[in-house]
This record gives sequence, structure tokens and C-alpha cells, in this order.
Amino acid sequence: MENLKIIDTHFHIWEREFFAMEWIKNSEFDRDFTFKDYVKSYKDLNFYGGIYIEVDSTQKEKELAYIQNLARQKDQILGICIPQETFFSKQKSPKTCAIRKIMHKEIPCEEEILQSIEKIYKENTKIVFEACLLEKDLLLLEKIATKFPKLKIVINHFGNPDFSDLESYAHKIKTLAKIANIYYKLSPCDNFDIQIAEQNLDKILKIIFSYFPVEKLLFGSNYPVSKIPPYLWVKILYTKLLNLHISHENIQKIFAKNAMECYEILPKKQRFSQVTKIKQDMLETYKNLHYNAWKEINDTLKKAHIQNYSIYHYGDYLFAYFEYTGEDFSKDMQQIAQDSFTQKWWIQTDACQIPMGENSPWLDITEVFHLD
Repeated sequence: MENLKIIDTHFHIWEREFFAMEWIKNSEFDRDFTFKDYVKSYKDLNFYGGIYIEVDSTQKEKELAYIQNLARQKDQILGICIPQETFFSKQKSPKTCAIRKIMHKEIPCEEEILQSIEKIYKENTKIVFEACLLEKDLLLLEKIATKFPKLKIVINHFGNPDFSDLESYAHKIKTLAKIANIYYKLSPCDNFDIQIAEQNLDKILKIIFSYFPVEKLLFGSNYPVSKIPPYLWVKILYTKLLNLHISHENIQKIFAKNAMECYEILPKKQRFSQVTKIKQDMLETYKNLHYNAWKEINDTLKKAHIQNYSIYHYGDYLFAYFEYTGEDFSKDMQQIAQDSFTQKWWIQTDACQIPMGENSPWLDITEVFHLD
């Protein structure tokens, strides 16, 4: 489990000084749950990032401003799911990837929901619809999916099943699993705890894996509303999936890969800056090498997830900047070093430089400011 990459498609956070929430008043949730608290809840697991899900606040525009500002600062906020009502707000974020309509508080009006989704879908055909509704209303999603066959629809919280009648639940799941654009999120229901998990989780998973293909299953924690903290929920779910003889490859799809595809999450960029010294009598040789850089060198760099690579000259120094978008930097750097063309290239470029690093001509330097 230690190498398992985790993308949490369902987390909530809030700080009460920024926006109000009626439903938390005088409850155990009537305190701040910060992004720092959330990340710590994964302890030493390989937590890549998560999708923020709107929190049903009473000040939705303020909530929107809060999470958009935070998302600009935190790379691990991979996407934002906003309240359906705020989609046409003047506040925009490139990380907005989903909308949600909470439909379990009142009887959902089918016509109103369809009209609202239609307006949004015309504006953004890549938006994901997060379906938060009770089991009795699950088949409403069949109508939405039929009207919008390319709209990705994600069932939240197991579909909030009635645990006393899982036969009826299984029938609905069987129907929805046949629809190509409906996904299912393995996120606990509100107030889901260890006792409920022990009594019902095996039954729920047996139903889900009987009908839904692995490629349409997503991991979510429902932090902090679920009674089971993310670290423990990962361990419980991972163990249950192994018991169902789900392969490690498919488990990785559930915990991360499917989320990348469903929400069209772009890889996180790591920025690197370096410095080295140039031999003045070799400066023109070095420049000419790079004016005519070998195609094989550029291809190797791109294959290793290196992009936006630049080298600058000033006085006795060369400064380099590049971005890395892969998942295993050390492994990709080893592959570059083992490439025969790169080795020949380095023989020529190393002769032009005065090394500043311990095992490399280049010395990594620290970023002090960045603005996207």
C-alpha cells in the first residue's frame, strides 16, 4: 500500500471566518477544518491531491472566493467542485472541474434540474456533475444521463443506500452501471463509521463490483464528515479490494488513475532552477551546440516529462529553468542518464563548463518567488 498513489475525489474544508455554514452550528463540525488538517489526515500515505467539494454554505460566493484563492496556492488542490448555483459567477478558476447539486434535502424537481444542467453544459461540455441524492431518487440519474450522454455523472456517497433493503439498491445500481457516462464514487456516506462499515461495506462492494467496471470507480474520503478518517478509510478499502481479488493495477485505477481521466486533471508541475559556470573560451562552442541541439536529446527530455526548458547566460554563469510533470523524478533522471545520445551530448557540454554541483556540472538553486 505504501506505493499506492492517492487522489481523493471528495474532500471538504472550511474556515468559519471566511463564510457561514448553517448546518454545522452546535455540532461536532462547528470548528475549522483547514487544508493543512486535511493533508495531515493522510499521514505517511502517498497522497497526490484531491478534489474540493462544495460544502453547502449559506454564503456561496464567499466560499467560492475562499477555495479559489487557496487553490492558487496549493498544488494538491487538483480540482474544485462548485455549487451548481454559482457556475455563472464572475469568479472563475481554471481548477473548476465539477458542479454539485444537493438533492437529498428536498424532493428533486426533475425539470428544474435538467434545465439548469442544460445551461451549464452549453457553456462547458467538460464539466462533471456530482450527484448527491438519496437512494430512492437514484434513477433520476438515468434520465439526466440519457439527455446528456457525454456529461460525466458521479454518484456520491455510495448513492446513500438504505442498508435495510440492499436488494432494491442493487437493482438501481445494476440499471445505472449499464450507462456509459455514469461513474461511482467510493466515498462514505455522512456519519459513516467503523460499525456501519463492518456491517455493510462488504455487501456494498459486492454489489458495486458485480455491475460497475473498475474504470468507472473513484476513491473519495468525504473528509471530515465521514467518521472514518482518510488514512484509515484508505487502509480499510484497500484491504477489502484485495479480499475481492482486485489486482494492484486495478486498485491503482480506483485510487488515482480513474480520477485523472474523469476530471481531466493535468499533472502537477515541479519547477527546477540551476546554475553552473561556463569556460569563457568555450562559450561560443556551448551556444552553437544548443543552437543546433540534437533531436534525440530533445526527444529524451520530453519522454522524461521535462518541458519548458530554458538556459540563460550572464557573465561567467549559465542559468537553467525547466518543469517536470512526471511522477517519479529519480527514475526519469536515471533514464536520461542511461540514454546513449545523452551520454555523448554530455561529453561535449561538460567540456564547456566548470562544475558547481557535487555530482553534476549544475547546482540546484532555491526559488524565492513564483507567480502563475
